[in-house]
Amino acid sequence: MNKIIIIGANNFQVPLIKKANEMGLETHVFAWEEGALGKQFANYFYPISIIEKEQILEIAKNIKPAGVVSIASDLASITVNYLANALGLTGNSLHCAESTTDKYRMRAILSKNGLPCPRFCLLNENRKTLCEGLTYPLIVKPTDRSGSRGVTKVVDKNMLEPAVQRAFSESFKKRVIVEEFVEGKEYSIEMISWQGEHHFIQTTEKETTGAPYFVEKSQHQPANLEKEMVLKIIEIIKKSLRVLGVEYGASHSEIIITPENEIFITEIGARMGGDYIGSDLVKLSTGFDFVKAVIDVAMGIKPKIE
Repeated sequence: MNKIIIIGANNFQVPLIKKANEMGLETHVFAWEEGALGKQFANYFYPISIIEKEQILEIAKNIKPAGVVSIASDLASITVNYLANALGLTGNSLHCAESTTDKYRMRAILSKNGLPCPRFCLLNENRKTLCEGLTYPLIVKPTDRSGSRGVTKVVDKNMLEPAVQRAFSESFKKRVIVEEFVEGKEYSIEMISWQGEHHFIQTTEKETTGAPYFVEKSQHQPANLEKEMVLKIIEIIKKSLRVLGVEYGASHSEIIITPENEIFITEIGARMGGDYIGSDLVKLSTGFDFVKAVIDVAMGIKPKIE
């Protein structure tokens, strides 16, 4: 029986664990035990935090898995790719893992390659002066969190310092990105990659609570977009994935389309989207088994994409 390592066991990982079991794989799941809903579905569960890469690697060497995988988590994707590279398994490079989980680094790479991003700057705890030259309103967020954690819309200078401190409190690395706010509708693009070829799966339309914190409320598939706009978005996202070094697995790319139909990239994750977008919505709206495809890629098997 082939073995697979799954990083994380929260509610988003449960469909992944169940699918791996359904595929006849022996599941070895690593996660902090508190909130580990997937523990009950795992063949083997290891109560180790997903950030303990070296400790997990030592155990993984004895497991000898055919693949390492996770979905819907930036933090888990760092460990997944660390393990895949160390064990000689299919995964993205460590450079890619860093570039798709650090919002500042991602912005810098995309902007350098002429891809549409808002103007931005970086703050760290040693830098006390706030960004100059950006136009209000602004968006302030940690460089290394997802799911709208620590995100605040700032409309004037009086709001800036509290928003920066809130973002710092959520950031693991204590780094914050400040960028100009772009007014428009939010969407995401779901894709899967194999050997650097990027395959479009579906568009998702997002609803949030709006300013100041933009907590996501619901997702709709397919998004209400004209075909010409979808094709334009796909072209931009494929180029973005290339310059970020994404070669394998799921990707979840978030964009904003302004009332003038300008496209701005919000962020790109080399992993499946959260909120059950990839694990449930994609299959319901397209029939494509996204979770199985992600497992196949992790095990070095080309996914079946029609």
